[in-house]
Amino acid sequence: CSGWSNVTWRFKREENVPEFHTEKRSPSSSVLSLEQVTWRHTGVYVCSENSTNETREVAVFVPDPEVWFLENDHFMVTKTRVEGTIPCLVTNPLINVTLYEKDSEIKVEGSYNPSTGYTAALEDRTYKCKGELNGEEKESPLFYALDPYINASKTVLKQGETLNINCTVHGAELVFFLWDIPNKDAEDIEPFTDILSSRSMRSYLSITDVSLARSGQYVCNVYEGVQNQKASASINITVLEKGFVALSSHLDRNVSAQLGENVELTVEIQAYPKPTVHWTKDGTAIRGHNTRQENETRFVSTLTLVRIRLEQMGLYTVSVQNEDDFKDLTFDLEVKGETKPRYEIRWKVIESVSLDGHEYIYVDPIHLPYDLAWEMPRDSLVLGRTLGSGAFGRVVEATAYGFGRSQSATKVAVKMLKSTARRSETQALMSELKIMSHLGPHLNIVNLLGACTKHGPLYLVTEYCRYGDLVDYLHRNKHSFLQHYADKNHIANGYVSVLCRYVSFGSECDGGYMDMTKDEQTEYVPMQELSDSIEYADIQPSPYESPYQQDIYQEQVCHACFNINSHHHLLTEMGNCVHRDLAARNVLICEGKLAKICDFGLARDIMHDNNYISKGSTFLPLKWMAPESIFHNLYTTLSDVWSYGILLWEIFTLGGTPYPDLPMNELFYSALKRGYRMAKPSYASDDIYEVMRKCWDEKFEKRPEFSFLVHTLGDMLSDGYKKRYSQVSDSFLKSDHPAVARVKPRVPSPFPGTLDPSPNPTPRPQVNRDIADAPHNEYIIPIPDPKPGEETQDGPVLTEIPSR
Repeated sequence: CSGWSNVTWRFKREENVPEFHTEKRSPSSSVLSLEQVTWRHTGVYVCSENSTNETREVAVFVPDPEVWFLENDHFMVTKTRVEGTIPCLVTNPLINVTLYEKDSEIKVEGSYNPSTGYTAALEDRTYKCKGELNGEEKESPLFYALDPYINASKTVLKQGETLNINCTVHGAELVFFLWDIPNKDAEDIEPFTDILSSRSMRSYLSITDVSLARSGQYVCNVYEGVQNQKASASINITVLEKGFVALSSHLDRNVSAQLGENVELTVEIQAYPKPTVHWTKDGTAIRGHNTRQENETRFVSTLTLVRIRLEQMGLYTVSVQNEDDFKDLTFDLEVKGETKPRYEIRWKVIESVSLDGHEYIYVDPIHLPYDLAWEMPRDSLVLGRTLGSGAFGRVVEATAYGFGRSQSATKVAVKMLKSTARRSETQALMSELKIMSHLGPHLNIVNLLGACTKHGPLYLVTEYCRYGDLVDYLHRNKHSFLQHYADKNHIANGYVSVLCRYVSFGSECDGGYMDMTKDEQTEYVPMQELSDSIEYADIQPSPYESPYQQDIYQEQVCHACFNINSHHHLLTEMGNCVHRDLAARNVLICEGKLAKICDFGLARDIMHDNNYISKGSTFLPLKWMAPESIFHNLYTTLSDVWSYGILLWEIFTLGGTPYPDLPMNELFYSALKRGYRMAKPSYASDDIYEVMRKCWDEKFEKRPEFSFLVHTLGDMLSDGYKKRYSQVSDSFLKSDHPAVARVKPRVPSPFPGTLDPSPNPTPRPQVNRDIADAPHNEYIIPIPDPKPGEETQDGPVLTEIPSR
């Protein structure tokens, strides 16, 4: 062994050191000599350079047919964390060594090194090594693992109770204990030590009248004196000021089950001291529950209802009580006699089968053809960030190339399925595509622009509405609306007069599409200066990142109501669609503060949206549904009228949640059946509230048609607004917007022989394809807002919004 300075040799093991000689060849080199070697010379020899503390090792093995395992002066082993090493060293490295528990002869999995021993996960037990060579086997001496075991009479207790903690060691003849305890500054606690047997010892603490300061970690340190080995174990103790009860359940509070099913109502209980558990149904005590204890403070109580019957519908309450606390939890169990369809596709195509138009049959979207004219190249889409996400689908922002004659970029929204989607969700999205293509273009719908159905995942491409949904829009602008409302206090006949002015939001207002954040820059596409005659062709493209100053004034509240109503009026005149989820969250706001109805469907996380209530295997927006839809599963255009009344209430409460005073349980159903209706919103006129009340008539045939609502709300708006709306709508239907350019003649009904809904049905608007050859690749349809101080007899004058 050579180095840069003086080097020395030593035997690595401290016991049974064999005789060896070293010879100095120079001040910095030394030769190790072993003479008349025997198995006792087996081991690791270490050469050390004292000045640098560097070492080199060499392992020497002297096989002996009689001695396979080296002798040890000690047989106590301590664990390092989970693992420990049994020093069963062999004289021949060719011996195959395995480790066993002495009493059970169970093999212990681990790794073996002939120079160090067998390393494995050890417990407080006795072990032995077995060697095998050329079919012969031999065993090593026994080894004992030093593994302290610590336990307490309680790990959770109240102040004033007694705490006992034991620390036990097996397989050791003599060990010493040392405790680390919380709050050492308090009075001294003297541990006690017992010898349990010839090879077992324990130390224990007994603390009477325990205080809150005794909470914390208790550590028992064990020292083995012969080999100077150390091991430790710890336990956490919590001391409470008083007892407690806490309840939770993975189940919804509203539980729905089919007739004849088995139902389990399970509640998880955290409590100390141990509580008593009682179950009741509608206030009457019931049996049949099972409560088991999981650990000191955790219990699980389960009430099982076998082959449930209709009379078992009701309120089930679990009451949990101990000497210090009381809690209860109630489940509202609904028993259904028949299965309702999953509520994921909102739009429904219908055909009238009665002269009065009040009787319908649903058209299965599978029977609707899909026109390949809607297909667009997959490589013309560049997908961006996610705008909304549900359990099976999502909507992403994207850039589309090739729309319009200019072939430039257009921002769009793309609905697609997640990898978790099943075949039924794929069919649902395809049905939605067919329905949207069947609807045709409209100024107040999120129009279909194209689709990708071949050679890859299904994409449904629609218009992009940059201001997000109506609920979020109202919430963001609520404070300025209220400020302006308080300053002016000038609302008459359901709308704000033309004297009301803009209220600037500046940088406080953000854009938004479902989950956009304030960190994202607001976007705007400016317009040319507009004259009294507004056409779709006046809209010019510009970069999306242009700065924008957003303003709002109160008349836009009625504008949104009119936009939504106008769309549904056309659908009922055509007599072919029911929405089934008409709500402010399904209305998007685009340029010009124009409201557009959409259907999020699979892309909404209805399982975690409080607006959707679980009913069996489906989720329903009960607060927006008409009574005949809730109780009889009947959906018509007049049930959409009920939902429209709820939407009006949302708008005139500036994004409030319907029925704020009613819990979603049996009280809600009972109130609805008794004729309960919501009170007038603070910002609605008597005329607007009267419209809501008519929409909420219990008898659906007495509710107003959407055509009536169009005229009623239209009378509340300025003639100027209605004129501009008509101009933009006509211009849209004459433009080269993809939703217009791709429209085909109405798909014939798959159900022959149906009756016309009226003697003079309103014809479907036809598109003039010979007009408007100019490019309009942005497809934004603004209805300009008035600037302060600029008015005409018909309403505010249209002025240019500058771009940068």
